[in-house]
Amino acid sequence: MRTHISRLWHDYTSSYGNSDTIGASATSGHCVPSNTNCTSQEIAWDDTANHLQTLLWIYDLYGIRPNVFAMHTYANSGVEFTNADARLDSLGASTQPIIIGETFFNDAGVRDQLESAMHARSRSILFLTQWPAGADDLTQEVDSRFTPPIAFFNYHYNDGSGYIF
Repeated sequence: MRTHISRLWHDYTSSYGNSDTIGASATSGHCVPSNTNCTSQEIAWDDTANHLQTLLWIYDLYGIRPNVFAMHTYANSGVEFTNADARLDSLGASTQPIIIGETFFNDAGVRDQLESAMHARSRSILFLTQWPAGADDLTQEVDSRFTPPIAFFNYHYNDGSGYIF
């Protein structure tokens, strides 16, 4: 995987630069909608941070980093965001925002965790995209004809003042 991402990063940034890319997204790789045999006890909360560190190592081989990072998060999103943010800070990537590239559909619990983590840290989340399944729908097959989710009402600030992203 490292060889593949390294080659893609080199080829893409050599031709187009880094202004329109996130590089590759990072995920814990355990509890995601495609893995229905997971529990919260099985998740290594620092996996996303470890993946980001590996990606930064690859980017640094070529002397160019993305201007924004992406992560996918499902279970315990606040802890994953906080760990990823701390790792990025420790590696000199303290100013780039994060995109949540994938998470549960319209989930108030994820919202609460991410909102709290954003307020506790200085890194912003540019936007969030939702997987067309909720935390209680992990065994459901996602229909390839599913239209993009448009309900985001659970991703607003708890005080109703607007969306957190």
